[in-house]
Parts: sequence; structure tokens; C-alpha cells
Amino acid sequence: MREKVLNYKFIALMLLLGAIGCICFGVGDYFLVYGNTEATADLYFMTVCTSTMPELANNNALLLMIPGFLFVLAALLTLSTTIKDSSDVHIYHFLMGVGLTAYTLSQFIYSMILYLYSYLNTNAIIQEVEDLIVNIYGHYETVLMICLIALAIPLIFWFYLVITDRTKLPQILALVNPVIIYGILSGVKYFIPVSPLKLGFTKAMVPEAFLIFFILLALWSALKNKKDNSWYHY
Repeated sequence: MREKVLNYKFIALMLLLGAIGCICFGVGDYFLVYGNTEATADLYFMTVCTSTMPELANNNALLLMIPGFLFVLAALLTLSTTIKDSSDVHIYHFLMGVGLTAYTLSQFIYSMILYLYSYLNTNAIIQEVEDLIVNIYGHYETVLMICLIALAIPLIFWFYLVITDRTKLPQILALVNPVIIYGILSGVKYFIPVSPLKLGFTKAMVPEAFLIFFILLALWSALKNKKDNSWYHY
């Protein structure tokens, strides 16, 4: 049976769609925290800015999660066309679907916590709002950590597939992985001076890592497509 030829042009376009989804997630993160960085509590996202965040900013962040989720999911599922074994494809689909859903849930929880923080501060409903929000965050902290782990698991599985030559991608591309990129960005943030940019950069590191991941793989796919001249092959 003849081996299926990949349409690298289509893969590159879908990866660029995923990059747009990452921008949606990232812009949403910046909407939530960008502004005055003066701390109001020990949590990095509790600042003067987030204590009086306009409701519109929170609504925009929530709305941007919808195209962000759909575009990123479409791109990640497209990558499964490069996996050689169908059983690996099924595992990848399941893990990636669960992982991305969990991450989106974590973003929703962050948005709700920040909205509550701003609402209580703006309307002066109770005293010691910061203590309440810190306690609420502590209540959900384990859930948020599980959500990140759930996202990391399929990415580690993807690394395994590429590095063990179970995909049609070069094994060196295993190093182009959001988990590795996230680790690099985690180091980079310490060199950024305290500013609204640093706060937004820190909050959006996951979509930023995926953005770099998608762009690099899209560039490789486009170059592969040009080399093979396979624009209309399936």
C-alpha cells in the first residue's frame, strides 16, 4: 500500500492558525494583568492594576478564549497527521484534547478570581479583599497545577513520538517543544525589568511558548513543502 504523502502546505497553514489562537490567549492574558505593577499581595497577579480592572477587559479575555481554544486545538490535531502509528494518533488525540481543555479551564478560573478581586475592590463590598482572594487562589491552586500538568503530559508524549522517530518529522524537532520553550521563557523573564510588560509576559508564557512552537514548525513545514514541491499532494 502506497504511503500517504503529507500536504505540508496545509500543515503550515493550520499551524499559523494555531499561532493566531495563541495570540488570542496571550492578548487575553495581557488584558487581565497589564498596567500598574505595584503589588497589593504576595501573588504576582495581584496588583494595583488588577484591583481595579475594568469589567470589559475581563469580558474580552473570556471571549478570546473561544477562538484561542478552537484554533490551537485545530493546529494540534493537524500535527497528528505526521504520526506514523494509528494507535499513537488515538492516544495523542485523547491526551491533547484533555490537556488543552484543562488549560482553558485554568484560564477561566484565573479570570473569575481576577474579576472577583476587581469587583470587590471597586465596590468596596468587604474589607481585607486581598486576604480573601489569596485564600480563594489557595483553594484552587492544586486544581490549577493539575491543569498545567494535564497540558504538559501530551506535550511530553509528543516529544517522545518525535525523538523516537514515530512521526514523519526530523527527530531534532523534538527540541521544538512548548515545555522546553516554556522553560527557556521562565529564565528570560528574570532579565526583564519590573514593568507591565513583565507582568503580561509572565501571565502569558504558556501561549507564548505555543506561539513559538507553531511558528517554528510552520516555517519548517513551508520549507519542506517548497523542497518537495508538494503543494497539491495529499
